[in-house]
Amino acid sequence: MKRIIALLMAGLLMLSFCACSGTPSGNTDGTGTNQGGNMAEVIPRELQGAWYGPYGQPMLIVNADGTGTVILDTKSFEAVFTAENNIFTVVSEGYNLSGDYTLADEKLTVKITYEGKEYTLIFTRTPVEYPDGSYIYNYGETTYEITPSEGEVIVCVFPPEDNPTPKKIYLEYTEENIYIVHPYPPYDGEGPDIPIPEKLDTGKNPPEITIDGETVVIYESSDDITGTWTTTQDGTVSFFGVTNSATVPITYTFNADGTGTILAMGIIPGTMTYSVDNGVLNLTVSMLGDTESGTGYVERVGDTLFVWNMDEEVEILSKVG
Repeated sequence: MKRIIALLMAGLLMLSFCACSGTPSGNTDGTGTNQGGNMAEVIPRELQGAWYGPYGQPMLIVNADGTGTVILDTKSFEAVFTAENNIFTVVSEGYNLSGDYTLADEKLTVKITYEGKEYTLIFTRTPVEYPDGSYIYNYGETTYEITPSEGEVIVCVFPPEDNPTPKKIYLEYTEENIYIVHPYPPYDGEGPDIPIPEKLDTGKNPPEITIDGETVVIYESSDDITGTWTTTQDGTVSFFGVTNSATVPITYTFNADGTGTILAMGIIPGTMTYSVDNGVLNLTVSMLGDTESGTGYVERVGDTLFVWNMDEEVEILSKVG
C-alpha cells in the first residue's frame, strides 16, 4: 500500500511540474512583444518601433500586436497597423496608408498609388536632416528654386510669381551630401508641370542636380549681398521709395558693415543702411533730403540679386566688377 501511495504522489508531482513548465514565460526585452502572453505578435520585429516619414512626418510608433500611434502636425492618433502579404497598412483618424513595402538599410519603403500614379514614401529610424538654404537651377528656358518652406521642401518657378503653385518634394539621404529627390503625393492638387530633379549633390562646388540623366549646376542662395549692384530689367520698379528703370539705372553698393551708397543716373548720390536676416532685407535710404525705410526679401544667386519690395515687385540686379 505504501508503495502504491508513493507512486501516486510521484505521478501528481510530475503532472504539476509539466503544467508549470508549459506556462508562457513573458518577454521582457522591451520591444512590446508577447509579454506574459497578453500581446500577440502580428507585426514582424523589424517593423516594430518608431519610424519617421518625409519631413519627419508622420511619426509612426508600431507595436508588436498591430496597435500603435501616428503623430502628425503635433497631433497624436491611435492607429492600427498590419503587414500581411507584403502590404503595409496604417489606419487612423488622422492618417491612412496602404501599399507594397520593403525593408532595407533601416529604411521602410512603401509604394502607394494616388490618383492613378505611383509614389514612393520612405520612412527612416531617425528624421532626415535636410541641407540648409535654397537652390536655384536653370532648365530649358526657365529658372526654378528648391527651398524649405514651413517644414516642407518645395520646387517653384523663380523668381516666384504672384501666388505661385509649387510642387512638394522630399529628400532621401543616401550618402554624405547626396540625396535622392522624390515627388510628394499631390494631396493638395497636382500643381504645375515642373521638372523635378532625381538627385541632389550638395558636396560638389558648385552643387549639382540630375534631371532626366543630365547633370545641371545649381546655385545656392545667400544672405551675403555685399558688393556693387545695378539694375538690369526694363520697366520701372519702386525699390523702397527709390524708382529704378533701365533708362534711369541706379547703382547700389552694400558694404560689409551694414552701410552703403546709391548713385542714380550716375550723378545723384545717396546713402543707406541695411541688414539681411534669413532673406529678409531691412533698408533705410537717404537721398535728395528725404529718408525712407522699408522691408522686403532678397536672394542672391551667384552674380544676380533678386529683391522683392512689399508690393511684390521684383528688382533684378547684376553684380558690377
